[in-house]
Amino acid sequence: SFGKPSKITATVGLGKEGVISIEKEVGFSGQIHNKAVMIITGYLIEKYSQDFPLTLQARITFEQNYGMMEGDSASCAEVLAIISQLSNVPVKQSIAITGSMNQKGMVQPVGGIKEKVEGFFDICKHRNHLGKDTGVIIPKQNIDDLVLKPEVIDAIKKGIFNIYAVENIDEVIEVATSKKAEVVHKLAYNKLKEYFLKVKELSSEKIKSRKTRKK
Repeated sequence: SFGKPSKITATVGLGKEGVISIEKEVGFSGQIHNKAVMIITGYLIEKYSQDFPLTLQARITFEQNYGMMEGDSASCAEVLAIISQLSNVPVKQSIAITGSMNQKGMVQPVGGIKEKVEGFFDICKHRNHLGKDTGVIIPKQNIDDLVLKPEVIDAIKKGIFNIYAVENIDEVIEVATSKKAEVVHKLAYNKLKEYFLKVKELSSEKIKSRKTRKK
């Protein structure tokens, strides 16, 4: 077995469809992954939708994936991609992320942690991208599962590869963006509020147009 890094992208805009997985739409994902996407929607509702309805359409996908995929190990990365788009705060591409999450934003353990860490390490080494900002974000519960090859351990000791063990999404955000989570959340909240007010405005204009036609 081996770890294969995959790039996740997200797009966001006005709408009410919520979070949609392109993999699910084309039949490339299993039930566990589909459930993880719904959990992400639950997190966004609780985090940002206490003062106004969640008015959002978002698309997430694993780029250049043309086969079946299953599992919830990427849900932390997926929600981070969405928050990054909403807040317009970039995510460091030198850091990989693996971790499941629940609706409350708590990070949960995943399988194959050794292979995932070493898989990203091998890619970075091959591309000469090892450095002080390179590493992998993993669930804190997986620390005891790490039995890494000596080469990776040596790189960690030298400070050119890092393991970031996290407990919640806020910690993921801070490691991946180098910004305070509350700052990023505020930016995302403001964007969602802007979406809501825009949709509300458009709805009012549509109602006024109907009334004018009736007259």
